[in-house]
Amino acid sequence: MFSCAAKFKGEYRVEGLYAGVPVVVIGAKGVEKIVEVTLDPSERQMFEKSVRSVRDMVEACKTINPALAN
Repeated sequence: MFSCAAKFKGEYRVEGLYAGVPVVVIGAKGVEKIVEVTLDPSERQMFEKSVRSVRDMVEACKTINPALAN
């Protein structure tokens, strides 16, 4: 298990976004599973701030280059 960026598929209530995740299982085909761990309130707040930052950056990129919206 490692910490790295992975595509969320509903884990931690995040969908369809690549972001840093505390714990993942990596296998021969890359990320196999995101293992959800319990985050204390401070950790949860930092995680949600990180996810917001990634979402904001994605939206900024789409504004700069609308072709990225597809």
